[in-house]
Amino acid sequence: RVSVNDVLLGIANDQFVRYQFVLSPTAHRLLGLNKLSVEFDPAIDCGGRFMACTGGWDWAPYTHTYQHGAHIMSKGIWKSVYLAIGSVAILHVVPQISYRGVYPTQRLVDGAHAGFSVAVRVHLSAALPAKGTLSLVPGWSVDGARVGAVANRVVIDADIPAGDTNVTLKVAADASAVKLWWAIGMGSQPLYNLTVSFTPKPLVAAAVPPNIVSA
Repeated sequence: RVSVNDVLLGIANDQFVRYQFVLSPTAHRLLGLNKLSVEFDPAIDCGGRFMACTGGWDWAPYTHTYQHGAHIMSKGIWKSVYLAIGSVAILHVVPQISYRGVYPTQRLVDGAHAGFSVAVRVHLSAALPAKGTLSLVPGWSVDGARVGAVANRVVIDADIPAGDTNVTLKVAADASAVKLWWAIGMGSQPLYNLTVSFTPKPLVAAAVPPNIVSA
């Protein structure tokens, strides 16, 4: 059960779903502190919708709660909880990575493989239709550009409709720009950040500089 200031927002009972709750004016305070409560109640039926390793038989923490004869998770929040504010909000970002070469049958070697294509699906929510630019900044060099430089980014014009929508940005990860990630004992585990931002276009020429909503 998810509540804010003792006002129930909803129930999350499926570990494979990302939940989104709207904060009503009666649920949150504009001034002062707000209290977020997440209650793990064994009486809530999850219907088996949780990862198979839940409950301690594999790597997950051991639990003493059961449903339908199986352990269920009851020891904390395992993903991020965040508040999205703004006329256009980025709710979450989902990168999908695919290898650009033929299916490998041998271990890949740093700097000597076909590289990867990265499709970044950006999920947004807007109160009203909005126009602006959507920007993706990878944490590695693209086409030899310096990491963090203006040239090292993907920028597109975006018309965002009211409600929830998603836009996909694509970028390459060449073998010369990224290091391979390996399981423990087989190599190193390098990680690369992806920064996505939406910049709304001003409605009039004299408008104040636009805000950037990033995730």
